[in-house]
Amino acid sequence: MIGRTRGSWITAVTVLAAFAGSAWLAGCGGGKIATRTEETIPPGTASKAQLIAELKSRMEGVYTLTAKAHVEMVDQAEERDGRFPTTEVNGQLLLKRAPDGKRQVRFSAQTLFPPANFTFLGRNEDFWILMPDFAKNPARDGKEGTVYIGKAPRDELRSRESFSYRPQDLADVFLVDEVFDRTAIVYMETWKPYYILHFLRPDRPENIYSKIWINRISGDMSVHQIFDRSGVLLVEGRFRDYQERKSEAGEFSVRLPTKFSVIWPRDKLVLNGELDNLKLNNQVRDQAFDPVLPRKYRIFKLRGEDEAPSDSADDRSPSSPPLGD
Repeated sequence: MIGRTRGSWITAVTVLAAFAGSAWLAGCGGGKIATRTEETIPPGTASKAQLIAELKSRMEGVYTLTAKAHVEMVDQAEERDGRFPTTEVNGQLLLKRAPDGKRQVRFSAQTLFPPANFTFLGRNEDFWILMPDFAKNPARDGKEGTVYIGKAPRDELRSRESFSYRPQDLADVFLVDEVFDRTAIVYMETWKPYYILHFLRPDRPENIYSKIWINRISGDMSVHQIFDRSGVLLVEGRFRDYQERKSEAGEFSVRLPTKFSVIWPRDKLVLNGELDNLKLNNQVRDQAFDPVLPRKYRIFKLRGEDEAPSDSADDRSPSSPPLGD
């Protein structure tokens, strides 16, 4: 059962999250000119319509993305001598996003200690996580690792019998696709440092679908929270150190965060990442996203939302802003 040994799946999640860093870039990137100017939104004053329009402009026009990701995972569930265990990961991200919103992602990465290779694949709602075994002695079944297979609808419930992390979580945190949903109910709060956009679905208006925190001075997205259909917080992304980046052909410019943190509160895991050598709209073939399953890896199918009750009040999002001035 994958929930029995925390160390192995935590390392897998770490790499998965690294992929996220890049997957997200497609979401925050794009548009003919994504730079915020005082002419579009004056500092400190903006309407809900202006904020949504600018988020849309930042997501349009990016179809492929490649980057090197340097990620540190912090396991806040296992404090040791006053410190939280960390795992460092280096990897390469490939992301391809179709005009209709469908996306593919591949993240191949290596942990430093212990040395091991991972592969994370996501195609729309389907995903594959290839994770090697870490035991010093060979497994009794002769296998060298496990391939975890499953589906990841954005706001569905997650099984509590295994890790809940999905490559799609990271993509969703960065892509901000809800701004394109014309049926969404949106209302806005104004705090001293942030605007907060609340998104609700018409069929479930009692529960928040997502929250987006926008810095009132820079106009950049600072926080993105995604909730499951019962209103429980699934994942939170925090973004900083935005920089202007141009596409490979130089036809557009876009502001992208170079540093990020991704938080899964249910399992008390935090991923802190930094992106290097970022390239937009370079050629990425579809074959790069084909799943290749090693013969000596066992197959484990993760359970779906039908077997995943999740209504703990402890998982709900705080009502106050998570960041300071």
